[in-house]
Amino acid sequence: MNDSIDLQLGLRIKQLREAAQLTQADLAAIELKSVETISNFERGKTTPSIATLFVLARHLNCSVADFFNQAPQVATKTDPLAIKTMVIPALTEAAADRPGTAS
Repeated sequence: MNDSIDLQLGLRIKQLREAAQLTQADLAAIELKSVETISNFERGKTTPSIATLFVLARHLNCSVADFFNQAPQVATKTDPLAIKTMVIPALTEAAADRPGTAS
């Protein structure tokens, strides 16, 4: 896989793990993997197999598709594209949801 995709997948695994209120050690014990392996998945250093994604999904109460949907974007504060594609739409949506504002 591409480094960016690996990192996006890793960040999504971490996000879903945290949403399930599990530590890396908890997930490693459930998965019969090492904490280092879970950490490597989350940092995009190694890519879990499809079989591992199915097992992860079962323990994180999600579908395999959830690892690829709504994946967090990797951006820095000074990344103008990230500001344009992530921050501005979020602010626009928030403003549109406020009562008394015209759309």
